[in-house]
Amino acid sequence: MNRVMRSIAVLGIALLAACDSSEPGAEAETVDGSGDQAAIDSVLTELVAAWNRDDLTGHVDLYSDSATYTTPRGLDVGHAAIERNMQYFVMPDSSLAGTLAFDDVLVRMLGGDHALATGSFLVEDVRDTTDIRGRFTLVLERDSTGWRVLHDHSS
Repeated sequence: MNRVMRSIAVLGIALLAACDSSEPGAEAETVDGSGDQAAIDSVLTELVAAWNRDDLTGHVDLYSDSATYTTPRGLDVGHAAIERNMQYFVMPDSSLAGTLAFDDVLVRMLGGDHALATGSFLVEDVRDTTDIRGRFTLVLERDSTGWRVLHDHSS
């Protein structure tokens, strides 16, 4: 193998190693290394933290006032509608069902004030019988208060 091909192979291996986020709990990876990564990671971390401390309002407060949430029945628009839809997960004792975790998160910047976050979610021990697993796509928008979820499609 000549020197150029060897250098390309070593670079490829290094890039693959740098992009591996398959480890549970791995931080979100960004495609372009944007300086906004830490702020977006913070929003994603707080979404999970609010859920896991049974704070549905705090979870939904991380959504933009005009956020949309895709459901099997259609589109919810705004905090009130999204929170109403998520009431399904509120248990009789007012706690939220299950423990939420995100994994395999990839963040792509869509210009200076928008980002796309994709990944997998797991809500464990929902009503002590079933885990809910799926994939999510979040569109985030930077507004005057920081980064907020503009659209959520989880299935």
